[in-house]
Amino acid sequence: MLEDSVYVRVILIHFTKAFDIADHTVLMSKLAELQLPGNICSWVGSFLTAHQQVCHFNGEVSML
Repeated sequence: MLEDSVYVRVILIHFTKAFDIADHTVLMSKLAELQLPGNICSWVGSFLTAHQQVCHFNGEVSML
């Protein structure tokens, strides 16, 4: 589709542990510089501030 100049509207984002060590304020300002739609920036910001980590080991669950 890209070769035929057809728009492709898919964004694949793989969130990794790296986001836990990145400065979220800096990351959000970089996203704002990309002039993405506001709902995308809000979604990423929500993920960065509201997600929880869960560890499963030997049948036990730990919320971090």
